[in-house]
Amino acid sequence: MTDQTTASLLNMLVLEVMTAKGKITSLDDKLDNVASDISSIKDLLQQLVIKVSALEQQETSPNVAIDKSGTALYFSTTGTLTRPPHSTEKEDLALLKRHLSSTLASDNITIDVGGAYKYLNISADKLIADLAPACYRGNTKNWICLRPESRTAMINALTQQAKTHHIHLDRCERNWGARHILRRKLNNLNSNQKKQEERNTKKAGNSTGDREILKERRGQTDLRKK
Repeated sequence: MTDQTTASLLNMLVLEVMTAKGKITSLDDKLDNVASDISSIKDLLQQLVIKVSALEQQETSPNVAIDKSGTALYFSTTGTLTRPPHSTEKEDLALLKRHLSSTLASDNITIDVGGAYKYLNISADKLIADLAPACYRGNTKNWICLRPESRTAMINALTQQAKTHHIHLDRCERNWGARHILRRKLNNLNSNQKKQEERNTKKAGNSTGDREILKERRGQTDLRKK
């Protein structure tokens, strides 16, 4: 091998080495870019995890509704609707209606509040109509005189019927929603029946009085004839 051939081969080798070095340098740059991209993605994922965690904590924290006087009206946590202590029947009814289309509704289901409340009342009426006299303690047909086992059975029945229409009364703490509807319907029915009995008694008394007056007038007429 001549010196010229050797020199030529060395030059070729130097060129190959320089070309390889350039490729390695370019690859290092690309790897650096990839590492930088991975680091950015990691930062974004961490930010996303923080935001999701904050949202989950917010959803599971109690939400407090405040009226104009600054008094807490109710506490509602995810999946549970709690009635405020010492609330009136009117306030309970307003709270129940307000949550029929949100807390008490199935996910992704739109509920008409008026239609839902009407359905619950009709269902309650049917359950009350099916009550036997033995379900009460005594002759008074109101919620207080209803036997505990009968109350529980009615609450469970109304809750199950409501679920078929995507209304989850079981999300009310200690079933206060179903209890409110049934108690209200039963007590109103008892009150209406008492008023009707009083009207019938008064009407019967008036009829008796009218007959007595008519009898007395007839007697007076007979006396005049004699």
